Amino acid sequence: MIVLEKIAVVIPKAFQKLGLHHKFRMEMIFYRWHEIVGAEIACHTRPISMNHGLLFVAVNSSVWCHHLMMMKESLIKKLNHFAQSKVVTDIKYQTGSIQRQENSDKGEIELSLSAKIRSILLTKEEVAQIRQLTDSIETQELRQHVFSLLVKDCKLTKYKKDQHYHPCAKCRTLCPPQDTYCTVCSIEARQMRIGEIYKVLKEAPWLQYRECKNFIECSAFEFRKARQQLILQMIREMEKTVPPPLVESTLVMLLTSTKPEFLNNDLIEKTMSKVRRKKNVFAYRQ
Repeated sequence: MIVLEKIAVVIPKAFQKLGLHHKFRMEMIFYRWHEIVGAEIACHTRPISMNHGLLFVAVNSSVWCHHLMMMKESLIKKLNHFAQSKVVTDIKYQTGSIQRQENSDKGEIELSLSAKIRSILLTKEEVAQIRQLTDSIETQELRQHVFSLLVKDCKLTKYKKDQHYHPCAKCRTLCPPQDTYCTVCSIEARQMRIGEIYKVLKEAPWLQYRECKNFIECSAFEFRKARQQLILQMIREMEKTVPPPLVESTLVMLLTSTKPEFLNNDLIEKTMSKVRRKKNVFAYRQ
């Protein structure tokens, strides 16, 4: 007796078997964006592309861009929950039109790039290897579709090598010639540096960026990120209980970059009053 399965079940199974399940789920995020993020967010956004876990999203206004920055972590969780794996590691928002511009300069560039990739020729050995990978798929239509996807992926890899892409120094994924690491590894390294800066600021909260660089080689963005995380963490802890004077002094040094010898009661009280009024909003604007 032949048991027939729905195509929606067969395709994921086939991609899983071929080791392409991750790419399949990643593509499905684009097709089911409206369903994943909800109608309200979908009305103001459009996913553009994804590069090694970094998802680029167009947003139709700066107000919504700011709003979505606050929701980034929850959106990443939703997307990865849908994909059933860690497909998205970060989101970058780009303010502008969310309508597809088929005749725009960007569209022409993408078309040109697509044409270049299509013009790449595969060797007989490469085609035979792809055929071997897809021979086990019984459904002809699905087999041909998977074969086509693998051919495109192989051509893209060859195109990147022709453009002098090189293996990431850490994970060996192909990345642009000007980069040492791929996007995912770069993000991981950045998070590690932010963690190190966080530790340094806990010990010396008055440090400014140029001083911190004497201890850790980092960017201004990474310094601000670590400083903001520490400020928010301290404020959350202070909301739970009455903070001792030492904790208040540490937070004031962190917020004002004031060294211990220049602290005074007036500065502490003035700064803490702002914190009590604005709470985490104050920390975010620093």
